[in-house]
Amino acid sequence: MEPHPSFTGCAFSTNINGRFLEYEKDAYIVFFFEGLRSLIRSAGIYSKRSGFSRGSFSRMDLFFPSNPPDLFRKLSANANSAMQEDAMRLTVHFQPENGELILPLNYGEILQGFLYRSIHDLELADFLHNEGFAKDRRKFKLFTFSRLAGNYRIDAGAKQIRFEGPIRWQISSLLDRLIADLGQSFLFREKFTIHDQPVRMEETSVHSFRPEKRESYRIRMLSPLTVFSTYEDAAGKKKTHYYSPSDLAFSDMVEKNFSHKYEAYYGIPPEERLRVRPVKVSPRDKVVTVFKGTRITAWNGIYELVCPPDYLKFLYDAGIGAKNSQGFGMFESVE
Repeated sequence: MEPHPSFTGCAFSTNINGRFLEYEKDAYIVFFFEGLRSLIRSAGIYSKRSGFSRGSFSRMDLFFPSNPPDLFRKLSANANSAMQEDAMRLTVHFQPENGELILPLNYGEILQGFLYRSIHDLELADFLHNEGFAKDRRKFKLFTFSRLAGNYRIDAGAKQIRFEGPIRWQISSLLDRLIADLGQSFLFREKFTIHDQPVRMEETSVHSFRPEKRESYRIRMLSPLTVFSTYEDAAGKKKTHYYSPSDLAFSDMVEKNFSHKYEAYYGIPPEERLRVRPVKVSPRDKVVTVFKGTRITAWNGIYELVCPPDYLKFLYDAGIGAKNSQGFGMFESVE
């Protein structure tokens, strides 16, 4: 089977309840007909940038796995060898089995726990949960996730949020291994529980992001941005100060956080500057939430970033600002 010469997309999609699955990324594509397990056809891995020179298979023969995750695992292994530079963002759509998903208003801890429980690779889960990438005394997990998107209503008296109908959730990471693992988990297991409530996965998609070189970029927050510093007051009590986008030190604090994460991952500090400016941020964008008993102040809104495109890509994957693995700092690029 000859490799396809013209695949240029960067998307993965499936309808769990349907029969057709498609995974397309610059380096590889696979077609899977769910329900017809005897017919699994895979086109060869191909990279327009590097051909087959990066250790990937030049073709994938017809094969008949007894367990569909084997297909994804084989694909993921090839993806990791062929596309090390292209981390991805995972989007899942799920439906509450009981008609609605009822969560506390501060549900970030619940989503983080659900994410960790969904990782099949126990070694990876342990590394992310207990170690991460270290810079001095700081540890970074280098993943982030969005707030839940969908129709909802607030029950102020019960301090709950009630999601109805389909719900969309996004997860992003610098680690292809994490996205591949979660993608496999969500793709081949249809039902999960979130906060002891059953949900049914309906669609899974993966997208990569490759920004073009520009003088500046505009981003819209999908989960709020937070930066902070800690200090001791006159009585020796530890205090935390969260910065507002209007603070003069806000941009410097975002840059400092980025620098720590960059050095933790690459082992060297960034060579160029990162500047952040609020473009459309109002008092309504202020978010005050609680995560594991800690009160956190963060901000939604639209911001302008002045930085090289690879810095923007890094932040897109890992998250901007602090507390990314707690569900802060995910954004999308806007014109």
